[in-house]
Amino acid sequence: IRENDAAFFVGRELFDVQKELAREMPVLNVISEYDELPPEICRVSSANREALRRIAGQARECGCRSAGIISFCRSNHSEDDPGFRVMRLQQQLFMQYCKEEGIEVSPGRNWELYENRDYGQELRTLLKNDPPEFIFCNYSYLTGELYESCRDLGIRIGEDIRIMAKSPGLIFTGLKPAVTYMKPPVAEMAVESVKYVCKYLRGKLRREELQIPPLSYDFIQGASALPKQ
Repeated sequence: IRENDAAFFVGRELFDVQKELAREMPVLNVISEYDELPPEICRVSSANREALRRIAGQARECGCRSAGIISFCRSNHSEDDPGFRVMRLQQQLFMQYCKEEGIEVSPGRNWELYENRDYGQELRTLLKNDPPEFIFCNYSYLTGELYESCRDLGIRIGEDIRIMAKSPGLIFTGLKPAVTYMKPPVAEMAVESVKYVCKYLRGKLRREELQIPPLSYDFIQGASALPKQ
């Protein structure tokens, strides 16, 4: 690695190596904006808080007065697991932003589904008992299961209920009506990282200036959560 001009990592793997290399060269890390990172490592992240606020705002624009959250948990999760902490933090932030928009998210609509269970059956039970007007899929891979469960119950997506998620979007291929979602800036993060490193190598940035602001998600409008006319 030391033969290169910069090092690029994802997450906390080899974290001790990252910190050691950061003494000698630029080290960039693709990591959540929620995670702590030593100042000598350059964070590369997407603006998750901004995206969650946009989802809550879309719920308001749809005319919804209640919202729910669907998340995924591993059966053997630990409270210290980074993925679990991010999931819980996103729940809290979405509920906070909904409250600011005047949208109710009751604790009974903060749904957590665990692995190795019948997701479809659980979703159908939850939707029958207390369906909100808007659902944020905090784990985008459950969006297809949610669509199927709504169809089984005769719930019209985009009319009786609105659905949004955060995802690159490929997993939504074929879902009708088209999903409204926030698309993370994956390519943009790579491009910005290279730009910043090139500026540093050309002497246009000092090491302490090698900081990339969180990059915004793209809003992709589908028919699953159209603004109220």
